[in-house]
Amino acid sequence: MTPELAALLAAGATTVVSAAATDAWRLARSGFGRLLGRGDARRESAEIARLDVLAEAIEQAPADERDELRQRLREGWLVRLGDLVEDDPAAAQELHGLVEALAPQLPESKWVQHNTARDHGQVFASLGGNVIVHQTPPSDG
Repeated sequence: MTPELAALLAAGATTVVSAAATDAWRLARSGFGRLLGRGDARRESAEIARLDVLAEAIEQAPADERDELRQRLREGWLVRLGDLVEDDPAAAQELHGLVEALAPQLPESKWVQHNTARDHGQVFASLGGNVIVHQTPPSDG
């Protein structure tokens, strides 16, 4: 999997769960239903029903638990969208268009990261990027 495809899948998963219970849901619901239905009306209806369950779960969750719920749901959607693109590589272009169309309508995401090192420990952390560390062992002299 290319880094570009991985980023697209992550954006797609984030988009679908971020749109639930927002003003962007109607467009997200129809767009993801169409994308996942792949031209089959019955399959599209089933996918829309599944999307409705997602939105209902988020709407009914206590407000202080929604971010955590969205994160858990995002992981499942990452797998589903990965399977979709693996089965039909043309779906990647459609997913990209849907993500781009929905992006301006979504609430701003917030990211929080807490890192702690104790007892001579080290933390190498990144939020949304890479950390590459090349350490050499301490010299004897």
